[in-house]
Amino acid sequence: MKSKALDKLGNFLMTRFRDRGIDHFDGLAGQHWQAHGLTSLQNDLATLTNEQRLIVRRAAIDTLDNAIHDLLFAIQENADFENDIQIAVDGVNVVNESDGLHGELFGTDGWKHRFSKHGELPSEP
Repeated sequence: MKSKALDKLGNFLMTRFRDRGIDHFDGLAGQHWQAHGLTSLQNDLATLTNEQRLIVRRAAIDTLDNAIHDLLFAIQENADFENDIQIAVDGVNVVNESDGLHGELFGTDGWKHRFSKHGELPSEP
């Protein structure tokens, strides 16, 4: 059974980091953003075919997922050795609640499946 602290951290990371990152990319690809600094990037994305944009989207999601995984792995590894960086949720050290924070992302019981509105990244378009 997953702890409430782990679920709260997972929900936070999926909605505030992963989903917002994916939504930002989707806004770029759809030329949604009005910021002057994003005009060139949005115009460049608009020159791609739909298939090419889907490939870039998959790469962006994979990059976000890899960054989250590596951050969680580093936190877990730090806890196993130096233990000078800790994450507490509602006063609970979440590293102690998991046998591997980075593994909490995956599977049907994982954070991506349970908390991200975008779910798991499909392996193929």
